[in-house]
Amino acid sequence: MATTQMQRDRPHISPGQVLLILASLIVVIAGLRAAGVILVPVLLAAGLAVICFPILSHLQEWGLPGWLALLTVLGVTIVAALAIVAVAGASFEDFRADLPEYQQRLAEQERRLISWLDSHGIELDESAIRPDLDARRIIALTATVVGSLAALFSDAALILLLLAFMLAEATQLPAKLATMSASGPRTALRARR
Repeated sequence: MATTQMQRDRPHISPGQVLLILASLIVVIAGLRAAGVILVPVLLAAGLAVICFPILSHLQEWGLPGWLALLTVLGVTIVAALAIVAVAGASFEDFRADLPEYQQRLAEQERRLISWLDSHGIELDESAIRPDLDARRIIALTATVVGSLAALFSDAALILLLLAFMLAEATQLPAKLATMSASGPRTALRARR
């Protein structure tokens, strides 16, 4: 009897509702993909704002004016980003310079693997392994990663501008909330008119 009661309490979803939910999900996912161009920098700026806000508030507690604390945090953020770009660029350049050596090592490892498999009675066609270990695919993957990083850093101005606005607003938010709570919501609405 408990099973039939549970079955009656469960909401019934019609096939039309399922289709509507799936269509809505597809629209939301397509919208997020289309908005990705702006959504990624906004989310990155929000994440940086969460990281930088404690530093900003400590600088203000130490007596720095709000604008100077904001400029200091933005300056440190820019220097840190430039340092990361410099390290990544140097690492990529080192990788590119050492690529012929990596190709030789990879070819030697491939020969060892094939001879080990042959010694254990496993015959393997070399052409079956070769496409997966092709250095050109590794280079293409590396180029894709570097291209993605370059695109991210090309949005750096937008990200820094959003970060500045978010941090400036975050410093004033407690005062705004206190004003709203002291005067009540109706008074705050009247003040806007």
